[in-house]
Amino acid sequence: FTPAQARLAKALALPRGMRLEMRTKGERDVAVAAASVLARAAFVRGLREQGQPFGAELPAGAGAPVSRAIRAFARVRVAAALLLVP
Repeated sequence: FTPAQARLAKALALPRGMRLEMRTKGERDVAVAAASVLARAAFVRGLREQGQPFGAELPAGAGAPVSRAIRAFARVRVAAALLLVP
């Protein structure tokens, strides 16, 4: 283990004997690529599900589109919440 791997293994509470391998270009391994696709799909689905109760689309990522969406969401939701304050 490198120091970074040891810290990560400890934080993840990996069982004794389980090996943590860190490497670049991990998606070259088909299992890692498949896991990456599944994780991304779950992430995007989660964003959609989290926004539905508010009638909002929560974009993934960072940058101007996300900042605009957050500002628009806050304008609508904060104004509505303030109306509930006695």
